[in-house]
Amino acid sequence: MPGRIWIVIVMLSVGSVLASDRPAVAQDVRAGVEQLAAQILKGAPEGRQLRIAVADFPDLQNVTSDLGRFVANRLTTRLTQSPKFQVIERQRLSQVLAELKFSMSDLVDPGKAKQLGRMAGVEAIVVGTISDLGNQVDLDARLIEIETNKMLLGVSTTLSRDQVVDSMLKAGRTEARAGGG
Repeated sequence: MPGRIWIVIVMLSVGSVLASDRPAVAQDVRAGVEQLAAQILKGAPEGRQLRIAVADFPDLQNVTSDLGRFVANRLTTRLTQSPKFQVIERQRLSQVLAELKFSMSDLVDPGKAKQLGRMAGVEAIVVGTISDLGNQVDLDARLIEIETNKMLLGVSTTLSRDQVVDSMLKAGRTEARAGGG
């Protein structure tokens, strides 16, 4: 009898350790983006409101799908709800990019990001990537201060590659660079 109690205690201990470490558990797209937003809000600098923009999330080949646009749109909506951020509207970001003749992928260039920052009035930008890992999809997001090109935080989450994620990955695919291919 004491042996069984010991096994139960060990199993409960292992279970609580695994649960507290929160290994990457694949989730649906809404829960995954919600988790990204919560991580960004938790890790955001305290004591001041940052003016930010959220860029589309391309894949590792620099191609943006409906999934990448959905992630950016949902993050924009969620981050706008926090007093930590003043988020410029994505339509305004697109207008400024068009005026500068930049694409979303150009924002990784610090000089171009600074131009965007001055013209759009933003201090930081949320950029990210989508990595297709077969049965799962990783979303990585970074908050980058434009003037210094310093990464303020980096967060990630894992999505299940269910039917919704799969169709969003395949739909609306566009090269991130104008004229690219």
